[in-house]
Amino acid sequence: MTDSLEPIYEEIRKLRWLMHHDVLTGLPNNLTFQRRMKDVDGGWFVLVDLDGFKDFQDHRRSHRAGDRVLCEFADFLRESTEASVRRNDESLVVRMHGDEFVVWTVVETAARRIAEQVQNWKNEDGGVTASVGVGETLDEADRDMYRDKLQKKGQRWETPVEPVEPMEPEAVKEEATPSSTPTEGSTSPQE
Repeated sequence: MTDSLEPIYEEIRKLRWLMHHDVLTGLPNNLTFQRRMKDVDGGWFVLVDLDGFKDFQDHRRSHRAGDRVLCEFADFLRESTEASVRRNDESLVVRMHGDEFVVWTVVETAARRIAEQVQNWKNEDGGVTASVGVGETLDEADRDMYRDKLQKKGQRWETPVEPVEPMEPEAVKEEATPSSTPTEGSTSPQE
């Protein structure tokens, strides 16, 4: 009986793999990243965005060539991470979406080594490079990556205003709901 169920078990294994991995690059996907980050305490993030990728894929080459660049970069990032992270240290290399990748590792020096290698990466056909940021949070790494992207364009980074905390749902509802009684000097919607 077990033998007759083996094809079904194999399909289930394939579906589980597809659910947690990017089909093109074979890297873990955003779902895997989100689930894994719930269980970690600390670490360092290396956030990477490919520069010139959209133009390369849409205007200068093709989507097939773009897929090759994504796979080339995924292999490079995987190898850089393996070379930078000590054997017993945890790490995770993920294709988040599109041309954005993230590496999580427990060791800052490993994260900085990976970022340094990424800074020097250029695809084989030329034209696509990478901007990279490092931080103890994904937001810090994102700001650092954006700073790198602007510097490569010759623009100056200006510290952004601190983000505003989101309003509580009740406050949003109250603010969005018009008052049922018009205040002095206001007109009702029917007028």
